[in-house]
Amino acid sequence: MLSSQTKDAITSQAVTNLHTTLPGGLTAASLAAASPETVQSCIAKVGFWRRKTDYIQEAARTLSARPGELAGDVPDTLEGLCELRGVGPKMAFLALQCAWDM
Repeated sequence: MLSSQTKDAITSQAVTNLHTTLPGGLTAASLAAASPETVQSCIAKVGFWRRKTDYIQEAARTLSARPGELAGDVPDTLEGLCELRGVGPKMAFLALQCAWDM
């Protein structure tokens, strides 16, 4: 979600900022629990950072609320990924290819 419209170096720094700033590192639970201001300060150099703050926190809350062992896990299907607000088919296909080699 962060990389769309943003250079790789900026995206990488934003992820590092989130990982080092959020208590417990970058997890669905820590991202969901963080204040929007904290997330915004971590990703401020990313394009469309205000909107992306909403998207990634909503996705984190959705993933954290998944039942049982799925809690916090990212879906491994096109349909499951596209159910997350801010994720369209292009991003879902990229995630499937990069994360699951599908």
